[in-house]
Amino acid sequence: MFYSQRTLLYLILGTLLACSSQPGPPPAAIPDQRYELVGAAVSPPQDKGWLVVRHTPQNLVFFQPGSDEFGTRGAWLLSWEEATEFVDVEAFRAAMQERIATEFADERFRLLELEVSVDPSLGSFALRSHAKSEDHEVPGYAGEFMLMESYGRIFLHPEDPSMGIWVDFSERSTPGMGLADLREQAEAYISSLEIMPFGG
Repeated sequence: MFYSQRTLLYLILGTLLACSSQPGPPPAAIPDQRYELVGAAVSPPQDKGWLVVRHTPQNLVFFQPGSDEFGTRGAWLLSWEEATEFVDVEAFRAAMQERIATEFADERFRLLELEVSVDPSLGSFALRSHAKSEDHEVPGYAGEFMLMESYGRIFLHPEDPSMGIWVDFSERSTPGMGLADLREQAEAYISSLEIMPFGG
């Protein structure tokens, strides 16, 4: 299953809602701690306030409250079973861009920017992504929309191209209230990614 930015937004908000009547989720930023999925591992963002809100063999989600009441930040590592056999990396890039764009084709979101480009640093089938959008249905928010921006890497595991992996860092903020160094924080998180050998 391919996880889109919108799907992940709902995943984060749904998990937090489910946890609201239970003990809070655990802090994420424990020095030197690694979180593993099948095929990949990552360290959490290292500044204060991040929480682990989901950790299964297929997906890991960190959450941090944003700069105002409705702002949020998310960092995740996800894997999915990829059924398509891509003939080359350009076919993979085009498919991922189309899938992400399709997820914004509804009344809630207005896609402002989407760039998916080839990035061979993580293997033969590896991509770099950047997206900006407007979210027009934030629960309880009185403004017209909030802004969402994300940076990520999407790739097929070098040992098994039927496994897709996506690592991503995003922020949802009131216009004008977002992080000035969002890209730098995203790259710091993404750089902690380690591709894990199967059975290792």
